[in-house]
Amino acid sequence: MRKIFLTTFSFLLIMTVVSSAAAAEVVLKIRAVNPLEKPAETVVKEYLPKGVTAKDVINKGKFKIEYDKAKDLYYAEQKVTLKPKEVLVLQVEVKDVWVVPAKKIDALRAEAKKAYASKPADAKGSKTADDLFAEINKTLDKVEARQPQNTIAKAGAEAHMEEYWKDVESIKQAESDIKLVKLLNEKKK
Repeated sequence: MRKIFLTTFSFLLIMTVVSSAAAAEVVLKIRAVNPLEKPAETVVKEYLPKGVTAKDVINKGKFKIEYDKAKDLYYAEQKVTLKPKEVLVLQVEVKDVWVVPAKKIDALRAEAKKAYASKPADAKGSKTADDLFAEINKTLDKVEARQPQNTIAKAGAEAHMEEYWKDVESIKQAESDIKLVKLLNEKKK
C-alpha cells in the first residue's frame, strides 16, 4: 500500500439549538484524491484540532479515533479504496470545545471575590489586593465580552479556535492573580 494522494483539511459549521442556547458542531471535511488512472488503496489519517479529545467526537463515520502521544493530539484514521481520479470527501463531526464555559468565569469571579473579601489591612497589601482584584475582573470581563464576538458563525472556525486559546491564557492569568490575592491574605495572618 502506498500513499498516492493529498488530503486537505477544511472546516464547515453546522448550527443546532440545545437548551435554548446556540451550540455549534464543527464538521471536519477531509478530502482524499486519487490522481492515478487505476484504483488505489490507502489510509487516510488527519489530526484533529488542538483541544479535541475522543469524547468530543460526535460522529466519526468509519474513522477510528486514536491518540498520538508524541504530538499530544487525537487523529482520525480510515482505510479507503479510491477509484481512478476519484475525489472522496470524508467527515468527522466534533463538539465546539473552544468556548470558556460561563460557569468557569462565574466560579473564578466568586473565588476572586471571596479572596478579596479578606484582603490585608495594611495599606500596601490592601492596595496590591485592590489592584489584583480589579485586574482579575477586567480580565474576566474581557473574556466574557470576546466570546460572543468570536463564535464560529461570526469569526469562522479557525479564528474561533485561535481566539479561544487566547482566552485560555487570560483565564490562566486570572487564576494566577487569584492565588496572589490568597497569598497576600496568608501573609496578614
